[in-house]
Amino acid sequence: MNIFQTGNVVLEERIDGERWVFKVSKVFYLSDEEYSRNEAYNDTLGNYEPAKELPTNSFATITASNNSGGYIEFHWSSGIGKIYPHVSKKGWSKGLFVKLNQILSKWRFPNA
Repeated sequence: MNIFQTGNVVLEERIDGERWVFKVSKVFYLSDEEYSRNEAYNDTLGNYEPAKELPTNSFATITASNNSGGYIEFHWSSGIGKIYPHVSKKGWSKGLFVKLNQILSKWRFPNA
């Protein structure tokens, strides 16, 4: 199983004739203690103060780049379980995003 760590390559894919490399560029994760503390705090707020809630999900930023300077930033959240945003460009198919989601669903954050 792969771990979300800065610099790890997620996928190399040829899209519309160009080689794109998908790499982990940023990672934010909570330790078990932080997660528990944030959950307990959020439980005290009830459903009326969502702006004051503390994070309870881990996040990774995935950067896709090619040799001609193309650059797109995506995000993966442990709470959502999907890569987002979806890109509507020539060669960027739904199948590519399904493939990325399948790959990333098998990765874990360093504290997990």
